[in-house]
Amino acid sequence: MVFRLLDIFVFRLDDLLGEIIFSKIIGFVMVLLFVKAMGAPLSSIGFNVHNKLSIFLLGVVVTSTLMVLGYAGELLILASDSPQLIIAAIDPKAGVTGGMGFAVFLLLGNIINCFMEEGLFRGIMIPLLNRKYTLRVTLFLQALLFGIWHIPWAFKWYLSGIVSGPGGLMMALLIIFLPMVLIGIFLVRCTIIQVLSEHHGYLILSSTQF
Repeated sequence: MVFRLLDIFVFRLDDLLGEIIFSKIIGFVMVLLFVKAMGAPLSSIGFNVHNKLSIFLLGVVVTSTLMVLGYAGELLILASDSPQLIIAAIDPKAGVTGGMGFAVFLLLGNIINCFMEEGLFRGIMIPLLNRKYTLRVTLFLQALLFGIWHIPWAFKWYLSGIVSGPGGLMMALLIIFLPMVLIGIFLVRCTIIQVLSEHHGYLILSSTQF
């Protein structure tokens, strides 16, 4: 969290690059070092690749179908305005935009983020918390921490003027926190490879705007 706060509020890499790549890489390395220090294989925290081809194909098909349907509908709505097809990318949190190179950068950054977040919150936290707490309490705690992990973005929106006033800040906190808690519960049933191809994969590709 310290590196994350530095990335967002001190280095402000999301404003400069569209990605807080510094904390993501450090977090990913910390996860790998922790697993190595425990003497456990990477498969113990969800880095298994069983049926990897079918999983990736499913993620690609689902994501591509949603994108085609969404953009086809948009083109039909805007048909009278003679829309042009332009490939670009946008980071929805910071509003930074760019072309194909930026899209690739976002893709790589989010792949690292996926392995870091899922390896930490699901792969590491659940087995360790479950040693002390019941499974139900364990799942709630990791989902709660996953929600808290994303809260800094609400304060960033407030400081950046995207939201204003106490009401705006509260709404931003709810918009960030509650969905992340629900996602934290949902992703418990997924391996990291599945998360990459289905959940984070969809979020990554949906950042590419046409």
